[in-house]
Amino acid sequence: MVSWRTNELGEKEKTEIVHKTLPYIFYPLIVMYTALSAGHYLTLEPEESAIMLPLASVTVLALILLTLCHRKGLITLNLVYPVSVGVVFMVAFNSLAHLYLSGQDYQSTNVAFIVMATGTFLLSLTWWLFTVTVVLVAWLAIALSIDQAFNWVHYGYMILLSLILSYAAFETRRRSITSELQATRKAKESSELAEAFAQQLSNLERVIPMCAWCKKIQTEDQSWQSLEYFVSSQNETGFTHGICDSCEKALEK
Repeated sequence: MVSWRTNELGEKEKTEIVHKTLPYIFYPLIVMYTALSAGHYLTLEPEESAIMLPLASVTVLALILLTLCHRKGLITLNLVYPVSVGVVFMVAFNSLAHLYLSGQDYQSTNVAFIVMATGTFLLSLTWWLFTVTVVLVAWLAIALSIDQAFNWVHYGYMILLSLILSYAAFETRRRSITSELQATRKAKESSELAEAFAQQLSNLERVIPMCAWCKKIQTEDQSWQSLEYFVSSQNETGFTHGICDSCEKALEK
C-alpha cells in the first residue's frame, strides 16, 4: 500500500519533476544565447563585444553539453539541483558581466528577470534561497563598484519586488505540485483498496463445496480443510470461538 504521508518521498518526486523539466529550460536558453551572440557582435562596443560574445558562445556550448548529458541519463537525481543552480549562475554571470562592463544601471533589469525565473523553476526552498542570495549579493557588489550614478531607489526597489514575486511563484508552484502528488497517491491508494476488495468479493462469490455433515471445505487439490482454516487462508480473516444462546441452553439441559 502506498503511503502519501512521507515528506521524503514527496521531495524525491518533486526533484524528479525538476529533472523532467530541465530540457525545457535548456532549449530556450540555447536559442536565446545564440541570438545574444549575434546581438553582442552587432550592437556592443568592440571592448564589450570582445568579452560578451565569447561568454555567450561558451554558454551556448555548455547548455548543449548539458542537454546531451540529460539525454544520456548522466544527470541523476542527486545532480538535478546542482545542475539547475549552475545554469542559473551561468545566466546570471552573463548579465552581471554586462552590467559591470557597461556600467549602466538599467542592466539590473536582467538580474531581476533571473531572480523571478528562479522562483518558477526550483522546488526546493533551500536551493532557492541559496541561488537568489548569491545572485543578489553579486549584483549588489557590482552595483557598488560602478563609478557612474546608480539609481538605487528605482533599481533597488525593482530587485526587492522581483525577490517577492520570485518567492510567490516558488510557493505557489510548490504547493500546487505537492497537492497534486498527494492527490495522486490518495487515488492510487484508493485504487489498490478497491482492487483488494474486489478480489475478496470474487473469492466469496464462487461456489464452495462443503461437507454436509462435518462442514469441512473441499479445496482445489481435492483435500478437505476446516471452515476456519479455509476462510483464514483466503482473506486473512481470523476466528475467535464462543457459544450462541441456543447451544448454551442445550448444554444446560
